[in-house]
Amino acid sequence: MSAETHLQISAQQLLRNIKGIGMAEAFLKEGIVHTLVPRHIEAPICRMPKGKRWYKQSFFIWLLGVLPTWQPETVETMVTSASPLRVSAGGSQQGSLAALPIRVGPSVLAGDLSKLAFETRRVIRAGADYIHLDMFDGNWVQGAFTFGPMVVKALRDHEPRAYFDVHLCVMRPEEYLEEMKHIGVSRVTLHFEATRDPGAAANRAHGLGLEIGLALAPETQVDEKLLSIAELFDVVLVMTVPPGFGGQSFMPEMLPKLRQLREVFPTKALEVDGGVTPTTAALAAAAGANEAVAGSSVFHSRNLRRAIRELRHGLEQGQQTWQQS
Repeated sequence: MSAETHLQISAQQLLRNIKGIGMAEAFLKEGIVHTLVPRHIEAPICRMPKGKRWYKQSFFIWLLGVLPTWQPETVETMVTSASPLRVSAGGSQQGSLAALPIRVGPSVLAGDLSKLAFETRRVIRAGADYIHLDMFDGNWVQGAFTFGPMVVKALRDHEPRAYFDVHLCVMRPEEYLEEMKHIGVSRVTLHFEATRDPGAAANRAHGLGLEIGLALAPETQVDEKLLSIAELFDVVLVMTVPPGFGGQSFMPEMLPKLRQLREVFPTKALEVDGGVTPTTAALAAAAGANEAVAGSSVFHSRNLRRAIRELRHGLEQGQQTWQQS
């Protein structure tokens, strides 16, 4: 991305993109330091040339001046992936799927459960962007029980810098938010179908400093009510298999749901989970996904690094198809 490239950043987006030490290090290489504003303030959107640090800082000085009632805490930190937009030749700005980061998150549930810490370390070394942890309580999906917060905390102790995405397939997932924050989870994804008040859960998570995702089971239809709720979340996860058990086949009938979400949310992260292979990852990305959870296709491979690389390549090919459509 050239020095003339512009980023569109709102104050709300800024705070939602502070994602742990590991991701912050990527921005450290660019030497970009920002002054933050509270998540709850919806700041005016500002175009800022990349690389012009003084211009970025002056924007925040201006922002403080127009928010006299706010008593800010000034924090210097690294900011990642602040919803970059493409500037078209005509000068209008539009969300660009190509600008959204491609991310592959292996699901350790498909690995050797007697060696979870070892399996987690293996895929991190093989190039995983994040670790997907499926937490089933045996109630929301009858007969599906995996592990609880204590196991996640043990993994965090072994991998303090990894990006942990915990998929809560449990009854009343909103009751786990404080504990997830306490054990160091990076992102919590809860199911629309299992949550009493998803909007309140999203606000609560953001208040705790957690990134939060909204998972949609295959039977859940996208309507105006769901879209208004999804707006509050950082990522929407489209399940491409029924939740509960690994090794299931990808459901291509979920692709229209992805397209619908991408058309409404051009700069929101969209994730797929279930039956993901390089081929189905390409299909999902062509429909709008930019993140993919993969279990069997990674852990059943003899070469983890190659498996992750091929999944990423599939997502990249799909993005190109989306751009050309």
